[in-house]
Amino acid sequence: FDMGDRAGFTSHRWEMGFMAGDYGGATLVSGFLSRSFNEQLALELTGSQFLGNASNGYAAEIGLAHVFRPDWRLSPLLTLGTGMIWIVPKSTLVLPDDRADQTAYAGAGLRFYVKRRFFVRAEYRHHMVFTSRNENEEINEWKLGLAFFF
Repeated sequence: FDMGDRAGFTSHRWEMGFMAGDYGGATLVSGFLSRSFNEQLALELTGSQFLGNASNGYAAEIGLAHVFRPDWRLSPLLTLGTGMIWIVPKSTLVLPDDRADQTAYAGAGLRFYVKRRFFVRAEYRHHMVFTSRNENEEINEWKLGLAFFF
């Protein structure tokens, strides 16, 4: 069984991780799965749940991640993608409709190789939520987590 090493961190095909952070003021828990096309470009699937004071919700996203220097122990990356968000307002007076909207995001982050198959990932994403109202919403997301490659 291959325990992984720094060379594997540069040239692996799959990543999986769990992260926690802030999603527009709400507490965020997120997980991702990534499939690399080559050392620098990967397709990512992300699932998230956020818990806020006024509403809770879920997000499912797909996007591309570009790692600039996969051979460095601290690797910068950029992300770009789209997805769906489902918002459930917390209301006790009137039964509100659940909202489902499309999103787009752009972000930046860092990956830091720890040991064997593990690395720490920190990320910022700026989301644009395309609502059915006359105004779109902008949401900032910050998260930090632990991931592994295989």
